[in-house]
Parts: sequence; C-alpha cells; structure tokens
Amino acid sequence: MKIHLLGPSCSGTSTLGKLIAEKYKIPWYDTDEIFWIKTDPPFTAKREINERKIMLKEIFEKNYSLVLSGSAMEWGDFIKEYLDIIIYKYVKPEIRIKRLIARERNRYGNRIDIGNDMYEIHKEFVEWNRKYETGGMEMRSRTSELFWLCDVKCKIIKLEEDKSSEEELKIVSKEIEKIIKEDTE
Repeated sequence: MKIHLLGPSCSGTSTLGKLIAEKYKIPWYDTDEIFWIKTDPPFTAKREINERKIMLKEIFEKNYSLVLSGSAMEWGDFIKEYLDIIIYKYVKPEIRIKRLIARERNRYGNRIDIGNDMYEIHKEFVEWNRKYETGGMEMRSRTSELFWLCDVKCKIIKLEEDKSSEEELKIVSKEIEKIIKEDTE
C-alpha cells in the first residue's frame, strides 16, 4: 500500500501521514527531506532535480508499503503509477498561517525575529504560503496541486474541513481498510 498526502504547508499532511504510518506499521517519508539539502539555516539549498528523482525512486522501489507526505509535483510525477491512495488536505489560510508561524517559532525561536539569521527565510516562506490560494500553475498552489490529481488512477480522498487528526485518521482508515480487503480477496 503506497499512500501520498499533499496540500499546503501546515495543512497537517505530516501529522496525518505519521499517524497512518504508525497505525499500519509502514515507513513514513517527508518530501522536504528529499527536496532540501540539510543546511543551517535550513531550507536554503535545493537538491538537484535528478538527485531528488533518484532518491524518491529508491524509496518507492525498496518499500512495498509507505506513506509520503508533501509535494513531489514535477520532479516526482512518476510516483502516480505506484500510488494506491492520494490524500489531499486543505486548511483555510487563516488557520494554516497561524500554525506555520507557531511551528517556525517553536522550531527556530528568536532566529526568525527581525535582524536575525532566519528572518528573511521565514518572511519569504510565510508570504509564499499566503499565495497558495491565488497562485497558478507556475508555483505550488491549490490550482497546481488539484491539477496534478487530474490524471491519477488511484483513490483520491479530499479532506477539506478543519477536523482533528484523529477524526481524519478514522475517515482515511475506512478507505485503507477497503483497499486492504480487496487486495486479500
């Protein structure tokens, strides 16, 4: 079973992805670990696109089952043929931006304050996230992610209401159980 979660930053794809992986005892991966080279400050150096493709291909080849959270649009389009379920999570911008700022503050403390080493990175990330609803195909946006889903052949679950992670896990688990049952029959 291969499950992919995507949606805007701070919509909860990682949280739900980890819960699914834990419940079904399968590995969880985050596309940020593939997309970005580890740096300090973080998120300043993108991995070369071919290296990302190789890393993602290796992950998919070595795991019969997995959960992948985050966007792999453009550089990871090939995963569509391997997926059993795609979960698109959407959370309204006012909730998402509040979560994002709190998460960044928790992770990086005063490094994101004006004048400190991560201020510009943080400011740009928040502004980029604010464009999710209005951006077009030129960026990761609601438009581009929903378009990415147009030609997939697997089950798509859209979670677009503000529910707890536990409630979402129950919804998703019902669909996962159906697929597991079909595979064993």
